[in-house]
Amino acid sequence: MIDTQWVKKQRWFHFEDVYDCPMWLLWAPMHAYPEELEKEFGTGVFDLCFLYEEGKLHMYFHADQYERAGQHLMEQIITSPVILKNILDRIETCADEVFALSRNIRASNFSGLSDADLIQTYKNFYASYDPMWVYGQAVNLLEHGNSYVLTYLRDLLREQGVSSADLESVVECLTKPEQWSMSQKEEYDLLCLARDGWNEDTLLKHTGTYAFLGYGWSGPGWDVAYFRGRLEALQSEDLVSIEDEKTFCERIHAEKKQCVETFGLDDRTQEFAKLVEGIIFLKGYRIDASYCGYWGMETLFREIARRQMLSLRQVQYIMPYEIDTCLQEDGIDVDKLNARHLHGGFIYKDGVLHDVTGSGVTEHIRVLQEDRTVDLHVQELHGECGSPGVAVGRVCIIRRPEEMDKMKEGDILVSHATDPRFVPAMKKASAVIAEVGGIVCHAAIVARELGIPCVIGTKIATKVLKDGDMVEVDAGKGIVKKL
Repeated sequence: MIDTQWVKKQRWFHFEDVYDCPMWLLWAPMHAYPEELEKEFGTGVFDLCFLYEEGKLHMYFHADQYERAGQHLMEQIITSPVILKNILDRIETCADEVFALSRNIRASNFSGLSDADLIQTYKNFYASYDPMWVYGQAVNLLEHGNSYVLTYLRDLLREQGVSSADLESVVECLTKPEQWSMSQKEEYDLLCLARDGWNEDTLLKHTGTYAFLGYGWSGPGWDVAYFRGRLEALQSEDLVSIEDEKTFCERIHAEKKQCVETFGLDDRTQEFAKLVEGIIFLKGYRIDASYCGYWGMETLFREIARRQMLSLRQVQYIMPYEIDTCLQEDGIDVDKLNARHLHGGFIYKDGVLHDVTGSGVTEHIRVLQEDRTVDLHVQELHGECGSPGVAVGRVCIIRRPEEMDKMKEGDILVSHATDPRFVPAMKKASAVIAEVGGIVCHAAIVARELGIPCVIGTKIATKVLKDGDMVEVDAGKGIVKKL
């Protein structure tokens, strides 16, 4: 076990906490920072902690290394924007592959295949999944916690004479994706079913297409009953005017063209704004592809679980580099898998990986959280603008999807972070407040799609606010005030 004194001496950046995040999917983002990003871009993070406490994942990075890595990569991109374009192209290509592979795996019957075939299926999937997440971490360096790309875009706009009063609305206009997310596609298709009439066959087809959106990190996905309930709840007023994707994209494109003409923006500014638009769209697309991947891989994992007499969760805690061993004669240490879920994880120290388990992990988490003490009586929170606008409402704190039932129409949703499973609650919200994230975090993306204010990066919202508090959200300024 790594000495806690070493942990105490570092300045840590709290990246995120995630409930119910199986360990197998961590390897790609985890080894990206000290290994793959350093190879590709000459920068990286070499001290980091990914630690579990009863299934809850805590992620911390060495703050100075993380900031330097982001600055270094941003400097390269300013000099040569094609670097960012290549990153985004690689993410999109891999995400397309993950979508295709996932659906094939989900529909497969593995019972008659050999262990070697199972291993090869796993490796084929991971060959696309791994680079998608590695390059995704390059994007995180640019926008998660520091927002280097937004800062640079704002500077370009100021150089073009855009005033402070117009700045955030111009940023939102220029960077709004001109194509739909998977959630937007699902919403449109469901409304069309309700408008045109539906039956069990069309409902099953819709479920098969979009069930993965509810899967999250560990499942289960949305089922027929979930979609049936939404269809039955739709009222005629929901179906008066349904804008299709083509009309939507033409409208957004026209708004951007008008914005460019109004402010006389030059080609360099437009081209960089287009890259930021790509970041925003592909973050959501990468996460959707990942959830589709986890949903699809469950079929393979259940067959591995059956052969090895393991539970699905135990299989989800086998790391990719252990999959060969798992299906060989010696199998895998079941006690180790159970320990990983309860008190386990990984620490990179000076770029060297340490697999840690046991009660000492809890002490490491406590030390990492020591510098996160907050003034519970603060009346004003500050963060970043995820989606501009102003709203006043009652706080509803939701940490896990299971808590969404308490959300009322018009409430202000407050969370550490959101993911696609939170969308039903977000649709009721008048605003969203998140503790972590950047311009392409899930909370910001969905808030922009819904047209509601969102403040991200508040760090302490779930600790300072409580259910029922009345607050004013001025997202354009990144401010949340208690009333």
